[in-house]
Amino acid sequence: MDLTPSAYDAFRELAKAVKPDEVIKPTRYWVAVLFQDRNPSEATEQSDFLWIKGNGKTTIEAIHKVYRTRYENEPDDFELHLGPMVTKKTDKLADLNK
Repeated sequence: MDLTPSAYDAFRELAKAVKPDEVIKPTRYWVAVLFQDRNPSEATEQSDFLWIKGNGKTTIEAIHKVYRTRYENEPDDFELHLGPMVTKKTDKLADLNK
């Protein structure tokens, strides 16, 4: 997914608007992972994303593992992006949530 910073900001706001209604603790995060077969410009519904609960210590590697566990047909070498940035497996949600 190759987004400009402004396109990413709009995409992030869209994802926040369709996040699950379930209330979670203030120390937790909803993490939206766009399914690989979805186009960011066409993603408009909650079902376009895999929603994962995390906290500040949750790493990208943990998010990667959850996605792989739920979607076994995906290749092992996929990358998770945060807008135009490719994340590292050691990145923590607290450092990425800006």
